[in-house]
Amino acid sequence: MKKFLWMIFVSLILLTPVSAIADVDVKIGINIPLPPPIVFSAPPEVVVIPESPP
Repeated sequence: MKKFLWMIFVSLILLTPVSAIADVDVKIGINIPLPPPIVFSAPPEVVVIPESPP
């Protein structure tokens, strides 16, 4: 019985994929700030174009 359990244990160890055990994680953090916001001092003027569709 011990030999049978030992064989099951060894077979589970050998059949377990190594890729599931090994885990590699590489992160490189480069923070690029946002560009400065475009600020308008006043809204643009409205220009009417004659004969334009509504």
